[in-house]
Amino acid sequence: MFTVVGILADQERGLFSEGEPDETVLIPVTTAEERFGEGRATPVQLNYRARSLEEVELAEEQLREGLRRARGLPEHAEDDFRILSLDALLSSVRGVMVAVVTVGVSLAAISLLAGGIGVMNVMLVVVRERSREIGIRKAIGAGHSQLVAQFLIEAVLLSLAGGVLGAGIGAALRLLAPAFAPSLPLGTPPFTAYAVALLFSVSVGVVFGIYPAVVAARRDPWSALRSA
Repeated sequence: MFTVVGILADQERGLFSEGEPDETVLIPVTTAEERFGEGRATPVQLNYRARSLEEVELAEEQLREGLRRARGLPEHAEDDFRILSLDALLSSVRGVMVAVVTVGVSLAAISLLAGGIGVMNVMLVVVRERSREIGIRKAIGAGHSQLVAQFLIEAVLLSLAGGVLGAGIGAALRLLAPAFAPSLPLGTPPFTAYAVALLFSVSVGVVFGIYPAVVAARRDPWSALRSA
């Protein structure tokens, strides 16, 4: 039988925590060894906190020296314990995040390139299928800039529609994510993230829509009407 002497405050599960912190029961090490046998209570984890960020390394050195003295380690013997600081964890996380961001940016660039080529191919097909319209418009006085603007706007709208669809799918997946990964920390994407995504969509439409628009504007009205 154990006597409950205190209850910890509610704690959120951290990124590196194991199990549920609100379901943790703490008992003295000596009691654990008496109940379960010596060696069953190891490894022991000690949490420490430096007085300031500038003294983290000093605190680690003092902790290492104290543990070595307590465990009776000779001067040249290796540590039989491990000290893990949040700085080391953050450095590891930063390295992983840099790799993830690099891969993500590479995949995004490839996706934008593939999407842009798709937009350009679609617009070239549209230009070919609308040869009669292009010929009639040029025959009644439509200028080069007007045709370029018309097909460029269509390319931008096509690309923008894809951007809106992608942003919608991303928002839907974010809402569904807690059902599959309840412990996954999720934040609310800022409005600027959606704005940047739509801006990239417009940019893809402009860059890859220029060539089909220029092809349409340069078509001879008589040849366009004959080929329609």
